[in-house]
Amino acid sequence: LVESCEQVGFCAIERRWYRKAVRFVSAGAVLIAMFLAVAWLETRSAQSFEGRATAVDGDSLIMGGERLRLEGIDAPEMDQTCTRGGAEWNCGRDARAALRRLVRPGVTCETSRVDRYDRWLARCRAGEDDVAQKMVLLGLAVDYGRFEAEALDAQKRGVGIWAGDFEHPQDWRRSRSLETRSDVGAWETLRRWMSGVRHNGSGGENR
Repeated sequence: LVESCEQVGFCAIERRWYRKAVRFVSAGAVLIAMFLAVAWLETRSAQSFEGRATAVDGDSLIMGGERLRLEGIDAPEMDQTCTRGGAEWNCGRDARAALRRLVRPGVTCETSRVDRYDRWLARCRAGEDDVAQKMVLLGLAVDYGRFEAEALDAQKRGVGIWAGDFEHPQDWRRSRSLETRSDVGAWETLRRWMSGVRHNGSGGENR
């Protein structure tokens, strides 16, 4: 008769399986904790902003010390150039100038959530005008899921970037690798990667 599991090696096998189970459970707990942490960061209570705003570029504002990203559009980057009439022009700087004019009287912004770059996604109005919508109608931003009709209208009228040739802002950023892993800390890199996993297949978020 077998008096103990040691005689046939059962104890060693059980210990190995136990250690594997502990590691598996621990890894699962860590992943769950990370997902919850990222979810909390991206679903902080929505805020409202009202008053003066500073245009950082053609689709980003600073209000009350917070960075706001106009939801639903993507404007040329500050260093981005476009062409019209065979000549280059700084469409990125013109986009920021247009946004400055639109928000000069003051704006009211309602935020929804924080994106992977720690900016509030916001819908802003200057009086009766939707600021993001106006930027698309001026031809100084492309549609990113909210203003398809307005983008088509601007294209037909040949205004702004539609007056010539331009590279989609997202493609322009990717081709120049504006952001590298060394630009951010380990936690921020992890948070962005986790966000990318959760948003994969939904078109992602423009910078």
